[in-house]
Amino acid sequence: MRQTAVRPFTAADKFSPYKAAPSQGSVETDFPFDELICPAASPPLSPPRAGMDLRAVSAFCLLFIASASADPQPAELVLGQFHSTVTLPCALSGPQRPPRLLLRRDVRWSWSGPPPGREPLPLLMVGSDGVVRRGRTGPARRASLRGAHPGDFSLQLGQAEASDAGRFHCLAQLGPRRLEREMQLHVVRVSSHAPGPVMEGKSVALRCEILENLPLAVVSWYRRGSQLKASTQIGISDGGRTLTIRRLEVEDAGIWECDVQYEGKAIRVPYQLMLFGFSTPPSEPITVYASEGEPARLSLPLFSGSVAAPGLKWGWLRPVADGTVRRLAGPGASSVELGEAGLQLTVPSMRQADTGLYTGYLTLGDATLRRSVRLESIWVKASADGPLLPGGSLRLEVASSGAGSFDAVSCRHENASGPEGGPPARGEAAFLIPQIQPSDAGLWTCECWQQGRAVGSVTYYLDMSASARQESDLGPRPARVTIAWVFAGLLFLIAVTVCVLLARWKRRQRHFPALEVTLPSTELPPKKV
Repeated sequence: MRQTAVRPFTAADKFSPYKAAPSQGSVETDFPFDELICPAASPPLSPPRAGMDLRAVSAFCLLFIASASADPQPAELVLGQFHSTVTLPCALSGPQRPPRLLLRRDVRWSWSGPPPGREPLPLLMVGSDGVVRRGRTGPARRASLRGAHPGDFSLQLGQAEASDAGRFHCLAQLGPRRLEREMQLHVVRVSSHAPGPVMEGKSVALRCEILENLPLAVVSWYRRGSQLKASTQIGISDGGRTLTIRRLEVEDAGIWECDVQYEGKAIRVPYQLMLFGFSTPPSEPITVYASEGEPARLSLPLFSGSVAAPGLKWGWLRPVADGTVRRLAGPGASSVELGEAGLQLTVPSMRQADTGLYTGYLTLGDATLRRSVRLESIWVKASADGPLLPGGSLRLEVASSGAGSFDAVSCRHENASGPEGGPPARGEAAFLIPQIQPSDAGLWTCECWQQGRAVGSVTYYLDMSASARQESDLGPRPARVTIAWVFAGLLFLIAVTVCVLLARWKRRQRHFPALEVTLPSTELPPKKV
């Protein structure tokens, strides 16, 4: 691809958008003709048309040459965030109309990086053919035209680097309208003296850097929307550009913001402060509940990136009866694991003797962090013991070996429908079954809730009477019983019908007796002799 050479601006180059522009700030001009081209430009945008009045062309060129000698205006200030997209504005003012088909459109962006006084370098060129021609400078590969409307020639610079700071010049032409703008880009970034996560309890210094430097800029720091002031934990120095955080705590992890203001321009740049170690405060130990005979898992969450620290050592400690501390590790009765889920300790089968305080630790160099976890046993207390009869109510409470209580208890049946045995029904401090059904017999799992999270689970077996269990085991017997009762009813109706019919027949025999007819004898009396 052919690159147009860039040389210092002269009066003869004032008319050509393919030449570097002077420090004029923003100049917008309307041409008297759509195709008016200054022959002095090298190379011209297009050759002079046949029949063009050269005296008018020369007069118009002289007008632009005279305007080139005007006093230069200061460049517009633009503040950009490091490693973010920066927009350098360059757009025609006034209402925008759809461009005509053959309307000339020429755009050129050039860049002059630090130190001041360097020759401008071609950055981006777009002609009427729509072909984008890029320079070979660093920001050229990350530059693009925004083009929100036909008269918008603003430049978008992706992933702004510190080396992108400098002067940007826009020279554009859209038909008879011409625009020149020059901007001074300052890239703002926040850096830390300690790369990577910082261990809890240490100090860290954050510095707000402005490239190129603005000595009169006002710099301040913000945390969660509130401006920071110097205190025993917070130190602000170097005109506000350096922030020192002493004795880092878990709550200090997160976003810290540097606010820069200069000549009506303002920008706020965030910085993600990452800590190394446990992500829970050391004030109160975490309590884990488990039932006897079930596995117990103790876990301490960690900040992201803590696992990959080189030279890191970890483990669990537990005080014993004689006052000493026993280190728990290896493939014994308990297992220790370090992963993205945190520092974990698993007790395969919890016993009453396993309850108590456990301490997890992380050691990196000469610094050690510790967090404690308390293991307590839990069991279910039912309002009724022994086999239960259907129709009654049952209240289930979860008791623990510790002094604390649970905010809520939720229980679900092993045969409940839905995901994971069905959604748990939470009570205030106990779980109530208002009316026991034969289908409620079996294993129940109850979860204990504190501050909106489940802290332990325990199982309970609901036993019912032998007759209730028999009814429950028969399954489809209620349907068969119903059919038997219907059949017996039909037989009864048939018997009643037969009895009624017999009674009616007997009554008819009594009121209408059969007629008995005696025929006279036909035998003749004997004759006398």
